[in-house]
Amino acid sequence: MPERTVAAASRPGLHARPARIFVEAVIRQGVPVRIGVGGGKPVPAGGTLAVRWP
Repeated sequence: MPERTVAAASRPGLHARPARIFVEAVIRQGVPVRIGVGGGKPVPAGGTLAVRWP
């Protein structure tokens, strides 16, 4: 399966409204997407609870 790594940086982080928009875009793609912060373990990006940063 092809794989792509993308780095996105946001100084204040990804908060509730942008996280919801991101998750909705992930769901529309219909492919598995994982997201991680720093050196942390990537998690599935298909749910708002997984995609939250302080």
